[in-house]
Amino acid sequence: MTKRLLLLAATLLPMSSLTAQAPLTDAVTACLDALDDADYERLRGELLARSDATGDALLAAMTTRPEPLRGETTFLVPYHGMKLEVKARAPAERAPGQLLPVLYAFNGTGDLLAGVEKQPVIVGSMTNYMADQFSDMERNAHLKTLNALAWRTGGDANALWWTGFSWGGHACWDDSMHRPGWARGFVGRGGGPRRTSFRLLPNLVGTEMLSVCGTKEDPELLWNLREVKRTQQTLGLRFTSWEAADQGHVQPLTGEREAGLAMFATKSSDERPQQFTLLADGPNVEHPLFLVVEVDERAVVVPDRVPVSTSLSPDEQRRATVRAMLKQVVSVRWQITTKGEVKTVALQGKGVKRGRLALRGPWFAVGDQVRVVVGSKEIWAGKVEVEPRTLLDEARRTGDRLRPALRVVEVAF
Repeated sequence: MTKRLLLLAATLLPMSSLTAQAPLTDAVTACLDALDDADYERLRGELLARSDATGDALLAAMTTRPEPLRGETTFLVPYHGMKLEVKARAPAERAPGQLLPVLYAFNGTGDLLAGVEKQPVIVGSMTNYMADQFSDMERNAHLKTLNALAWRTGGDANALWWTGFSWGGHACWDDSMHRPGWARGFVGRGGGPRRTSFRLLPNLVGTEMLSVCGTKEDPELLWNLREVKRTQQTLGLRFTSWEAADQGHVQPLTGEREAGLAMFATKSSDERPQQFTLLADGPNVEHPLFLVVEVDERAVVVPDRVPVSTSLSPDEQRRATVRAMLKQVVSVRWQITTKGEVKTVALQGKGVKRGRLALRGPWFAVGDQVRVVVGSKEIWAGKVEVEPRTLLDEARRTGDRLRPALRVVEVAF
């Protein structure tokens, strides 16, 4: 009888009490996975009040991976009060401890995996939510889902990919330009960049870009893709495309198998660029190291119409339009240098008013001596230590537990 009463009492304990008593790793996961934002804030407060929740202990708990996925699973990702349903599948007989590439398919994979059936990969999808196209809500939902897939399934953080067809193909480009540095690459199918997005193409330096599109597709889409191919060398991009002869907006497309082979032939890269110029067409453009918070809106406004000479060829008229929009962009450039035991992060902003620099692994580690300077002014200096609340809030926001944000420095230009 006493045993039954104890069991009943345990089932009636509020989640916050169970979290307070659970092992730290379990408590961190329960906190981050809280489906309601109010529950998350309550659990976070209780978690941070624990005597064993030191910064270093929370970091260890945050980055302790669960068992890698074998077979199929479905899980929920909390996002702005919603519950995103994510499905994933992985090889049932994967090697212990083997990290695998992750392919997040927005709306199917077509024939992308048809020629690589034996290639070990984690494939994920999210089916019950679609935000306005080309919005920050959509971009952030995709980013959090991608990171959650990598974390929960034993994915390789250096081999994360997006793919999609039609609107999903457009999203591959849009997400990668507005959230550069998070994914290894993408395979856009029947989709491409908008002409207004050409000003952000330099953000794709270091991103592997693969595209498959029918020759009977929308002429504007085809021109945009061909223009990226024409200019990629000048911009320092890596872009490979396949055009499916006599095919329009259909699935599957000839060339998808080859694109799948090219994707798997791309090596996982743990390269950590020590300098980067992040271009932005407004606030909320984000690299793992920097989030643009506020910009000079006048600097990014694109005119409704761009006058061009009628004496130019149609191609040159389009290029003149693109060149006129290239100027309507703001930027943040950073460079990380090391002298002795001190890492210096030098920031320069153009048209950006405010932002947030994340001292994030693996670029930075606990104990690093770091200086952050804007121009000639030092805005922060010290030894990197874990800020517990920042660690949790950033993982909650981005879904990324593999590249933890140890500290965030507010930046004003």
